[in-house]
Amino acid sequence: MNKKLIKQENTLRDIDLKKCPFCGYSYKEFKEYGFLGCPYCYKYFSPFIENYLLKIHGRLVHKGKYPSSFKKVKKNKKLMELEKKLESAIRNKDYRRIKEVKSKIRRLNETS
Repeated sequence: MNKKLIKQENTLRDIDLKKCPFCGYSYKEFKEYGFLGCPYCYKYFSPFIENYLLKIHGRLVHKGKYPSSFKKVKKNKKLMELEKKLESAIRNKDYRRIKEVKSKIRRLNETS
């Protein structure tokens, strides 16, 4: 075997033995079972699992889903965010931003 291949195998073995400092879950266990042990595992193992997560989920950031009955909640949450942005723009007398945010609020209120 050439030295580069041996070094690569040793590196992979070292990665498999890495354990989350919070829960003790290993990267080898992740590969075997397909899930992580705790929320900190995602940060600790991130260099090794990013490609895997991209393949499965299509993104690295979790985006939760709302049941259809919560569409109104989601809309209200977005309206509250926009209202905060509007208040900030008014305080800063940013008239361009005020117009932009008001337009977004209007469009959001027209849909439902």
